Amino acid sequence: MDQRFVNISGEDALPDMLIGRLSVQTPEELVTMVEKIINYEKNLKTGLWQGTLIQVADDHTDNPSDGVFEASRNELIQEVIPVGYDTRQIYLRKIKSPERTRAQIRAAINRGALAIEYTGHGGIQTWADEAIFHSEDVVGLRNRYLPFVITTTCLNGQFDKPQQVGNFCLSEQFLLGKYGAIAALSATRLTYGTANAEFDKDLFESLFGVGREPKLVINGEDGLPSTVGHIVADAKISFISRIRNTQWIPGAEQYTLFGDPASHLARPELDIKVELERIALNKAHDIVIKANEVGTTEGPKIGVPGREPVGVNFTIASDFSTESLSAFATFANHFDDNVNNDLVQRTGGRVWKGEYGTIRIDVPNSALPGGGVARVFAYDDTRAAIGGTRFWIDTPVVHDIRETLDIKVTDTLSISVLVVDDKGPAGIRSIKVLWDDTATFKDEIVQMIPARVPLGDVPLGGQWYELERNIPLPQGGRQVRYRLLITDSTGQEFAIPSKTERNIVRVPEGPNIAIGTDEADRAPIRYAFDEEKKGYQLIGEIVNIGGRPVRFDIEVVFAEGNPDVEGDSVIDEDAEIIGSVTIKPTDWVDGTYALQRVTATLDLDKPLVTGVHKIYVLADPDDPGIEDEITGNIQESRQFDNKQHVSFIVNEFNYKPQGELTAFSLDRVFDIHFPANALDAEPQNKAGIPLSVSSQLPTDPAQPDLQFAPIPRVAALRRGLIRQGTEVAQYYEPAFRTGVTTLKKPAELKLRFDVSALGDTVREETLLQPNNPAFKTALTEIANQLAIYAWQADFSAWRRLSSQINYTSEGDDFLLENYVTPTQMENASEQELEAAAITINPNLTPAGTWVLLFLDADEYEVFLKRKGESIIQKLDKSGQLDNPFRESGFGLALRIPRKESTPIGVNYTFEFADILAFETDYDPEGDVILTARGMPISAMVTPR
Repeated sequence: MDQRFVNISGEDALPDMLIGRLSVQTPEELVTMVEKIINYEKNLKTGLWQGTLIQVADDHTDNPSDGVFEASRNELIQEVIPVGYDTRQIYLRKIKSPERTRAQIRAAINRGALAIEYTGHGGIQTWADEAIFHSEDVVGLRNRYLPFVITTTCLNGQFDKPQQVGNFCLSEQFLLGKYGAIAALSATRLTYGTANAEFDKDLFESLFGVGREPKLVINGEDGLPSTVGHIVADAKISFISRIRNTQWIPGAEQYTLFGDPASHLARPELDIKVELERIALNKAHDIVIKANEVGTTEGPKIGVPGREPVGVNFTIASDFSTESLSAFATFANHFDDNVNNDLVQRTGGRVWKGEYGTIRIDVPNSALPGGGVARVFAYDDTRAAIGGTRFWIDTPVVHDIRETLDIKVTDTLSISVLVVDDKGPAGIRSIKVLWDDTATFKDEIVQMIPARVPLGDVPLGGQWYELERNIPLPQGGRQVRYRLLITDSTGQEFAIPSKTERNIVRVPEGPNIAIGTDEADRAPIRYAFDEEKKGYQLIGEIVNIGGRPVRFDIEVVFAEGNPDVEGDSVIDEDAEIIGSVTIKPTDWVDGTYALQRVTATLDLDKPLVTGVHKIYVLADPDDPGIEDEITGNIQESRQFDNKQHVSFIVNEFNYKPQGELTAFSLDRVFDIHFPANALDAEPQNKAGIPLSVSSQLPTDPAQPDLQFAPIPRVAALRRGLIRQGTEVAQYYEPAFRTGVTTLKKPAELKLRFDVSALGDTVREETLLQPNNPAFKTALTEIANQLAIYAWQADFSAWRRLSSQINYTSEGDDFLLENYVTPTQMENASEQELEAAAITINPNLTPAGTWVLLFLDADEYEVFLKRKGESIIQKLDKSGQLDNPFRESGFGLALRIPRKESTPIGVNYTFEFADILAFETDYDPEGDVILTARGMPISAMVTPR
């Protein structure tokens, strides 16, 4: 995989540089190859070949799934390749004979083409099982114009296993000698046909700059990728970034570019505007190409193939003049399965200073009904220009379709179509829409009538039509599928898109209520004090992440513990309900990221008690007394996100003015001591004056000489006790729930710092080690710089307070304290303990509860509480992730795998005090078996 040589930035599979391979076996071969590459650009031979593509497809006689070969070619031609290109289709199924197919491929290459692609089965030196093209055919080519060869097949690029000296894979052979190809893109191993078809879309979008912006910008140039290496890298980045099937990524990586990645592909530099006088024709009409311009187009050519691109800037090329202009009309005969009735009309013209005159082409009597292509190509000695559009013979044309969803008022789909006919509106007898919704799967028919107001410009012979009545959107379905049935004045019926296909309109799902926030800086469930109401509140943020607004009242329930253990959206009889609020449709507001959002606020009669709380919020619970098919008041596509919970500790104190109070932060880093009568306020109740101590990330100091001191790092705080984040500093705020803002007497503050972390700083800055006498001196110097600061909001700055470091009574060592983490309520890691990771001996392993306590991200210790005993035993050995843990005396073996955290936020990294647990017990036969895994263990306090 050559690409992996240029996957140099990050851990992704995206190429960061261009790469190509010049594969030779002798110096002479290399000289010839380099001369060919240089000559391709230096002595460019402009001509019709630059507007020619060749698409070769294998048949599917043996395997029906091989139909993707032809189908993907047709999709590229219809939806991606600009219509101005003459794309010649050489399909083995149509030609039937492998020999005639081989002859047509050779002839097409020898005539000249900008690019040729083969898709189907392949080998190291062949195309198709029938060998419709072989390395020997490449040797026999005498083509004056060199194409870019693309083979979305297996093994054509297997350069690393030549059978003998002088043997080459097919793609190597294309680059050897004077003829063949300027570059080739091929897979070095086996590929998937479906994956190749998807990759093809990205490749041709990069090749022609259609459908999207370039994914790879080189040297600040964000225009159309100009070199073959840029085209390939841009396509790979787009493909790998968008696909969901990661098994396809190695297949894309193995596509190898043979040739110089810096070779500029000889695409036409200029665009020709091509507009027809009428697009719906009959044999009495001429194809009239209106006088127009030649120039350059800026921006991605996004739009319907065959029509003028939208959202781009066109600049006329006033310096382009030539007598070599050709106009072609390719009729529907060319696109059927009969290879003997192809019909192409051609005429000439001239360009003068970027403009050309009106062009007329006859419609022959042998032209079949259906769609055709009008193409215009012009070139001078240095540049080429290309353009094209579509027309139809004896066929009504659906020139435009407008689909409008009204999800706010009527919940309906309206469809308007612009139909053009060679006889005008008189040529249309009726237009109907046959549709079904995915909720009932019943077919319905709606008549279309002439639109009261045209929705846009109307070409010659055209008329806008609209539905007689709009289509109701399915409540439970995800889409509406429909087919246009057009009957012309002769009674002939046409089905659009076809008699077997239907257009699909993706219908936004109904409301989908979830507990969540529409703003990144707000927690979805909060406990707060309302200063105006002088009371505490529980707050739940509710979002509607569905596709339609909420139109009914919903109830939001707050509970201590899970109010719906069974998960049926029905409130359990023993649920500990704190209260509920009703949200009305008018309460919802438009969201930023979600469709709608609302805040449910429950005013509490009294504050939550100090301690650990697990608060649940359940939106739109079901009423078991109402028998219907809807859960709750709102029909939703999914219910699992209607319930959410958060665990937090209420850190509230009550200060009675006549007594002292020492309050502290949850992490036990901060203490504040209030003496008696420190506050000039009377308590509102017997409990005293409420005091809360909160912490958060501090405001970064604007003073350049300040930096935060390290505090003891508490793993439990990272799991939602206070907030998310990897704190190295905290901002602590004690707040009385009273209007008084000043103290009568000073309060004493105490903050703890991490001596070990401070020592790390000394080692990093001075390179001193603890056994060096100078280390203690340096540590003391840096410690003496520590001080407590208060945030001054008025000045947006930190103000130093008078403070000192506590030393031992001897005065030469820091006063150290034992530090204990708060109660841990849940693991930081979301990795579960799988049964496959545990092996026990039914005769040796004791029955009891086993706990794995993690010391860091890798190491854990094992504890056992035997069944019926109160003593907890610690096993002598410690374990490591990915390494086997064996304790033969207990008949126990563990192997806990290391899982990588995912980009979508699933954390599998263990932290200190995370635990995994399992139980063993006796079965009826007396053997010890594994009975439970992963049960929660709470109230574990561990020293640090």
